[in-house]
Amino acid sequence: MFDNRRIRKHGHTAQALVLSAKEHSTFSSNEKPRYDFVLEVRPEDRAPFQAHVRQAFYIAERKPVEADLVQVKYEPSTLKVIFDLAGDPRFDLEAMQARTNQLNRETRRLRDERGS
Repeated sequence: MFDNRRIRKHGHTAQALVLSAKEHSTFSSNEKPRYDFVLEVRPEDRAPFQAHVRQAFYIAERKPVEADLVQVKYEPSTLKVIFDLAGDPRFDLEAMQARTNQLNRETRRLRDERGS
């Protein structure tokens, strides 16, 4: 957990391709289900590398799936990787709502221009 905080604050940012995404266990409990991801991390300043990430997501929460391109942060010395999904409208509810509002405004503007 402390590693994740340190990486979130000081880690390097990179794009990553989701190679696989599987539920860690089908055992049901009150906890959020955990998922195991295999990523191909593609830093700008070094060769791509594979990383494994285990993260919990709420059942109704959108999570990365195979072939998604996502943003991650990683520790260069250990190559430990965490997701950095904040601000991505596919996974961040606030970003999703902001994007929806923007699209609605653009649609209204286009409709008003055509109707005038």
